[in-house]
Amino acid sequence: MIHKTRKPNRELLRSFHEFWNAMASEYRLQPISEWIDDEVPMLYLYETDSDGRCIGLCLVQCPDDEPWIYILVDKAHLRQNIATRLLASAKKAIGAPEIFHLSGSLQNPGAREFLEASGFEVYSRECIMELNAEDAEKHGSTGTASLISLSACSPEDFCPVYETCFGMEFQPDEGNYYKILSSDQTLVGGVALTPYQNGWFLFDLCVLPEHRKHGYAAAAIAAALRQPHPTGQKTDRILLHVSTANQPAYTLYQKTGFTTIEENTLYTLSK
Repeated sequence: MIHKTRKPNRELLRSFHEFWNAMASEYRLQPISEWIDDEVPMLYLYETDSDGRCIGLCLVQCPDDEPWIYILVDKAHLRQNIATRLLASAKKAIGAPEIFHLSGSLQNPGAREFLEASGFEVYSRECIMELNAEDAEKHGSTGTASLISLSACSPEDFCPVYETCFGMEFQPDEGNYYKILSSDQTLVGGVALTPYQNGWFLFDLCVLPEHRKHGYAAAAIAAALRQPHPTGQKTDRILLHVSTANQPAYTLYQKTGFTTIEENTLYTLSK
């Protein structure tokens, strides 16, 4: 039997956390707290065993009328159709005509099979990609660095570059911001980096429209790989997040030498 609640009591919420986190390492999931946005209403659909322990959980959120769900079932109970019942309950609870589901497809092939059998289709793949110096050298990426220089700037100076490139409001984050300057010191774009272990996580890269297709994005990546690290150690890699729905960016990163090290697939289901 599927139960549902929007305001679980402390004991029930603890059981959700214990259930989720018990399998988080196996499926390489982030802690449940990383999936929950306190500003967006959450519906919990769940099933328990005879002892009252959670054995199946479906998180349902509806930000901006685009509902997404995440279903997780105890491996010992996979043959009990719990996932099917959770999905049926979620479909009844959601008023929107479309549902999104995020799945760690590289780590959980069984989830992919269930989703596809249930009628979900791939919308995009959300990838964490990595580039190290050796792979950059193999792809010839490092040779482009001479095309540009990186000039440190404030988030306020980065803002107009970002908004011109993406046409959306800039939301500053913690990190290091740089203007991308061509060899004649013309502003061609911007890049934002934050330290991650002995490398960098690239969280924004933008090239102004009139300067695209001249190799400046690849040059900025190569320059970022050489950027001095706060630890004083040699930078050994760059990581970034990209969606395959952003095909130009995804293709660029592949050509530059990035490889996918983690992938979450976003599925969509029309009700």
